[in-house]
Amino acid sequence: MRALAAFDGVKRRMELIHRGGGIRVYSDFAHHPTAIRLTLQGLRRNVGNARILVGMEPRSNTMRAGVHIDELGPALIPADRVWLLAGEGIDWDPQEALAPLDGRGRVVTRSADLLAQMLDTVRPGDRVVFMSNGGFDSIHTRLLQALEKRAA
Repeated sequence: MRALAAFDGVKRRMELIHRGGGIRVYSDFAHHPTAIRLTLQGLRRNVGNARILVGMEPRSNTMRAGVHIDELGPALIPADRVWLLAGEGIDWDPQEALAPLDGRGRVVTRSADLLAQMLDTVRPGDRVVFMSNGGFDSIHTRLLQALEKRAA
């Protein structure tokens, strides 16, 4: 029973990596629209009307190839704001994929732009989720450092 009580969850599966200043930041190993949709729906049920901000890096081979392009936008609907990092190797139109978000999705080509836009948007009460099955250019750490500076 003690082991269960001490269980912190699975790494990179909605892993809470920061809680401070009223902002919670999560890391999620997002690799398929079904997992993305279920994760965000679960978070939405948990946080009610709190804003959910998502930084998304489509990194898996199937995501980069556009296999799931028709499912990606609808999977992100529970989020209030989405930034999609469209790096090299994306041969589909990310803006088209985000169309179901009705203007709540932005496409960026540099992680620095994603970080700057997210920092301009995030406020106490928000939940930030970084979704990628890779390192995401260490954006998690960079956001946490910027939030700490802002709080100081």
